[in-house]
Amino acid sequence: MRTRLSLQCVAKDGHGRPAEACTVAQPLKSYRDRLRHNLLRLGLAGFVLALCYAVIRPAPISISYFTGWVLLSAVVLTALYNVRKRISMWPIGSAAAWLQLHAYTGAFAVFVFLLHTGASLPNGLLESVLWATFVFVALSGVVGMYWSRVMPQRLARSGIEVIFERIPAIIYALREEAEQCVTEAARATGSNLLGDHYRDELAGWFDGPAEVWSHFRRAGHKARRSRLNKIDSLARYASEAERPYQERLRELTQRKMLLDEHYALQLALKLWLFVHVPFTAALLLLAVVHLVTVYAFSGGI
Repeated sequence: MRTRLSLQCVAKDGHGRPAEACTVAQPLKSYRDRLRHNLLRLGLAGFVLALCYAVIRPAPISISYFTGWVLLSAVVLTALYNVRKRISMWPIGSAAAWLQLHAYTGAFAVFVFLLHTGASLPNGLLESVLWATFVFVALSGVVGMYWSRVMPQRLARSGIEVIFERIPAIIYALREEAEQCVTEAARATGSNLLGDHYRDELAGWFDGPAEVWSHFRRAGHKARRSRLNKIDSLARYASEAERPYQERLRELTQRKMLLDEHYALQLALKLWLFVHVPFTAALLLLAVVHLVTVYAFSGGI
């Protein structure tokens, strides 16, 4: 049995069109409250760190050891966000609260990292690899936070909701519908106008997700408009009997475009996690090795 594509609009305006305000369903007030509370916590953490620094500075305790332990603790705390996502049944705070804690603890870790390294490049091989890994994780974290804010809004504005893993199967069903559309048009009208256009312009494009990079860069609008314009131009040659099939082919093409956009944006988020999470694990491992070598060769405090 052929699967029929079902794409549901998230929100509509008064005229029944997808509303521009189809954004992530997160109350703005709640977001601002969490932002204010986490900024307050971040400031408090910085104050406590500065206070501890002032207290231990006269003592025979190396500041590098102190900031090193604080930095390791911050990195472990940020890594716990991924653990919280995997064990969602634990009643230890909402996922949104953990995400904000992850972000601001990461920012705090960068501040401590600058104190720990003295904002200078390291000398040893292990320290250099650890330094580069931390910088990469921090930068990828900034990129990920930006994408996690922007891309869901772009996906919501498209007016559809679709699971990433189902997109190839849905596109396959769309291709079957498109091929059936042009076949029925040829059988009913005796004209191969739509069939020839589908073979020359759309057959390969309907094989699977296409123009991923263009959709990611928001550079695919011109190509999409050109593809729709070519279908619209067929109206000059289509008979009245072919018009319904032409409109149906245009509708299927638009749905395929939306699916391509969803595939590109969701793929970017998944690839980012595929990079960010393993490098975070590597950062923790390198930090532990660094800690052991420091205490082993320096005699501790």
